[in-house]
Amino acid sequence: MGCFRTLEELARWTHYSDAEREAIGTKLSKRRDTYRAAKEGRR
Repeated sequence: MGCFRTLEELARWTHYSDAEREAIGTKLSKRRDTYRAAKEGRR
């Protein structure tokens, strides 16, 4: 998984306001942490 943005977020990124991008950025941190925790659990 690369930047952790959804396909919809990638497609609409240039249309989002700064506030929307910031909100997505917060979600990205959580998605990354969840992904890493799941990956660690598989080892």
